[in-house]
Amino acid sequence: MHQDTVALDRILQNSLDIDKNNVIDDYICTGDMVNYKGEPIESWWPGSILTTIGNHDACAYNENNQTYTWSALSMQDKYDYYIKPFLEGGSAVLTTNKSYYYVDYSAKKIRLIVLDCTDPTFASTDSDQYQWLNNLLNTNYHILIATHAPYSAAVPVDCAFSKYGEASSPSTSTDCDIPQIVVSRINTLIRQNNINFIGYIASHTHQDGIWDCTGNGSQLIYTVTCACTSEPSRWDSSDQYRDETLDAYNIITIDTNKNLIKIVRCGGADVDCYLRKRESICINYKTKTIVS
Repeated sequence: MHQDTVALDRILQNSLDIDKNNVIDDYICTGDMVNYKGEPIESWWPGSILTTIGNHDACAYNENNQTYTWSALSMQDKYDYYIKPFLEGGSAVLTTNKSYYYVDYSAKKIRLIVLDCTDPTFASTDSDQYQWLNNLLNTNYHILIATHAPYSAAVPVDCAFSKYGEASSPSTSTDCDIPQIVVSRINTLIRQNNINFIGYIASHTHQDGIWDCTGNGSQLIYTVTCACTSEPSRWDSSDQYRDETLDAYNIITIDTNKNLIKIVRCGGADVDCYLRKRESICINYKTKTIVS
């Protein structure tokens, strides 16, 4: 969102208009709620949205020399600013003072695990977050992971939901990335047939994309461009058609009976600057194929 409150209000109203039968289980922002520096957001952030820590949410900004210190906020600060005020007492299972959590949708056999990829200790198998994640993967539920940044070594899948002509890996940084140990651990569990892995939902890249972590489709990442589609010079890494009246957000449906993830673009920003439509895509996450 990058603190675009006008777009945020518009997206919420638009999604409520769509959801007349109350079938949407949750809303989630995959990071960068704020714009330039990490700070409390209680005064303007709706409590109905699950939050994921982004690099902007975790950073400190020095106004004197106009520099950023990424991952500057402590885990306690991130918990106090972005998680506790909105999620405490709800369906999310929180670990006190930790900036990661999970939500189980028991009727649908889905576990949503929300990671903090700005955690500087996360790249170690000894870290609290890695140990916590590893325990949560031991389930017969279908696993969907939410994280701000995608995996830096992933490659784009050629489809309408990927940037046209893109051949490079997503732009990430060492202080905001899915750790290699996470990809390796999930890869092992998939090979052993011990996990039903849907994939990752992410953002950070400022562009739409379907990305492949392993080269065989077993771990896909689904990124969404910035919610606000104005200011074309600012988000120049995106190929999204820009208009200040259009927004970019996705409705995601998981069908665990047929192992399908279905993504529908809403908000009006359903075409890229090359006029390729981004209306919907359906992927079988077991057979690793794009169905439609």
